[in-house]
Amino acid sequence: MENQNTQTPAPVPSTNPAPPPTLVKNNNLLIILFSFLVLILLASTAVLAYQNMMLQKQITSLKVSPTPSATLDVTAKWKTYTDPDFSFKYPSEMNISTSSAANVFYLDTPDFKPAGQAGYEIQITKMASNIQTIDQFMQIAPNTPEQTFLDKQSATTINGNQAVVRTYQGAWSIYKKYYVYSPKVAVIFEGTGQDHSTLDQIISTFQFTVQGTSASSTYKYGTFSFSYPNSWTLTENTTNPQFFSQNNLSGFDHMVLLQNGDFYLLIGIDTHNTGAQVGGIFTPDADYQNYLASRDQIKIGSETFLLSKDHTSLTDWNGPGREAGIYGLASLAKYVPNKVTNQQGQTFNGSDDYFQENGNSYMFIKLSKTGTGAIPTPTSTQNDIISILESIKW
Repeated sequence: MENQNTQTPAPVPSTNPAPPPTLVKNNNLLIILFSFLVLILLASTAVLAYQNMMLQKQITSLKVSPTPSATLDVTAKWKTYTDPDFSFKYPSEMNISTSSAANVFYLDTPDFKPAGQAGYEIQITKMASNIQTIDQFMQIAPNTPEQTFLDKQSATTINGNQAVVRTYQGAWSIYKKYYVYSPKVAVIFEGTGQDHSTLDQIISTFQFTVQGTSASSTYKYGTFSFSYPNSWTLTENTTNPQFFSQNNLSGFDHMVLLQNGDFYLLIGIDTHNTGAQVGGIFTPDADYQNYLASRDQIKIGSETFLLSKDHTSLTDWNGPGREAGIYGLASLAKYVPNKVTNQQGQTFNGSDDYFQENGNSYMFIKLSKTGTGAIPTPTSTQNDIISILESIKW
């Protein structure tokens, strides 16, 4: 028998490669570390910036501020002109000369020539009389021949005194006039030349003496009179007709207008009996109490009057939609405790908005040049008006 050798077949190698060794990734850790470093850098930068800002502030605070130079008073070394009723300063180089009129004198620069061809001249005119208002003063004040060349006119105050400023353009020079008013005496400064700065500086030093000034002025129209603070400006329909016509304020024989800022007190006076009756009665007492709540009770002489706490807007009055006439604007009512009605002689509390006193008929109207509707009167303005009304003599 033949020997049969049994052979085991050799193993066939696998075709699948062995997996590579696993690598541990630290990417996340690196990102966190980098972010932390950036955060530290930003925080350090912010701290340094803040410290620098605080250091700058400390340095600024340690700087010595320069001492402001004193304002130069150009009038400090000027001469002083003194009159029994007023005084003012003027440059030492200007000369004083008199005129043929006792109440007129002049200030001239050495180089002044007539007609304003060179230099500068100021004519000062003193007028003493019982002038009641600055408007009346303006009416009787001497006029300049160049008044037809009037460029500008405006109201002002000079050291607490009412004044008017006018400028004229003449053929050879510009004229500027200050009308300074007080109840006792009034003074006119008229400058002739091209540059009025010297006149303006002189005016800034003008003062009435204590005897020549007053905290209030007195207005008279026939037997009617009252006092008013000099902080209020008074005009009349005869001296300022433009205001009255522009604002449709008419219907009385004479009208007086007092103004303080945005607020007016208009007084309408009729010197004849118009027969008009404006007012009413309060049948329930509650109506009367409501009426009183919106009014201040005052005394003029021995009579009681009720003054509205509101002003009427001129905008509303001049608006196209208004229906009431001027009598509907009354702000002051005369209290009538036993007003007779037409119903069987019954009497009630009543009021008259258009009332008669000593032969004249009066109406008082409070107005405001700003706002709309009923405007509450400021307390200080209301107190001034009450003081004016309580000084009235019919």
